[in-house]
Amino acid sequence: MNDKNVFQPDIVFISKDRLEIIDWKKGIMGAPDLVIEILSKGNEKYDLNEKKAVDEVFEVKEYWVVDPETEWCEGFILQKGKYESLGEGSGQFTIQMFELEILF
Repeated sequence: MNDKNVFQPDIVFISKDRLEIIDWKKGIMGAPDLVIEILSKGNEKYDLNEKKAVDEVFEVKEYWVVDPETEWCEGFILQKGKYESLGEGSGQFTIQMFELEILF
């Protein structure tokens, strides 16, 4: 993202059109298209607040948070520079950019 905001998401996707943001020595030098965060005890607030806010500012197109313990999930899609909820659910979610349903 930048020198002060560097995260290691659990799952990322970068489209072919944006492969130039990958530096094979330094890592990803920009915002991915999709981020999926898997919650674990102790990181819930960090993933749901701080990481999500920074990903919104740097325009990650789609952001998902998944709690495998409770099977809760919520997704967000970037609309005019702000995240809008795609809704929350239990045990499944659909990645909008791929129209891909994930069951867990």
